[in-house]
Amino acid sequence: MNIGQNIKILRTVNKISQKELAGKVGITPHYLSMIENNAKKPSLSLVEKFCQVLDISIAGMFSELSLNVS
Repeated sequence: MNIGQNIKILRTVNKISQKELAGKVGITPHYLSMIENNAKKPSLSLVEKFCQVLDISIAGMFSELSLNVS
């Protein structure tokens, strides 16, 4: 399971920019980029915010997504 990759996949599928998603969860686009690239690990409360915005359960966020993002 790769939470950063899952966030990126869900963000891309939902056609949300890094800037837009970062604003909705209260972080900077740079910090979101670091999460998506696995340089930083988000807190559980931040994961909950991502789940709300991206309309996915916490269990779903921690599962392996089988979408291919190029």
